Amino acid sequence: MVAIDRDLAAFLETLEAEAGASPHTLAAYRRDVEAFRRFLAAEGVRGWDAVTPAVARRYLASLHGRYARGSIARRLSALRTFYRFLRREGRVARSPLRLITAPRRGRRRAGAPPPAVGGAGAGAGGAPGGRLEAGVSAER
Repeated sequence: MVAIDRDLAAFLETLEAEAGASPHTLAAYRRDVEAFRRFLAAEGVRGWDAVTPAVARRYLASLHGRYARGSIARRLSALRTFYRFLRREGRVARSPLRLITAPRRGRRRAGAPPPAVGGAGAGAGGAPGGRLEAGVSAER
């Protein structure tokens, strides 16, 4: 696991230096890659190069029902970025994620109103109950 820890540390340093990633972005990448690493350890997979597409799919399937589609897509994106780094550094020959697609976002039903703007319960003009605020016309 020491080499895996070094790979993650080098990845985060590279994101910070080359991409100017913020501390929040770095923390999110760290959480996403570490969650994947814990899954791999539970599966008995040792090393980033031992991950197969089937293992990666099992990981993503394990997230369904616990996380929203957007969160799963973000984790997949973080892992793809991490594997791009590993390939560039010569740590893996191929990414096991290369053929895996992100979960589709939910679609609105035809004719469904758009999500409310201005918070829950906001109607026209952003006021609760659909009342217009003083000085706000119904046409924008």
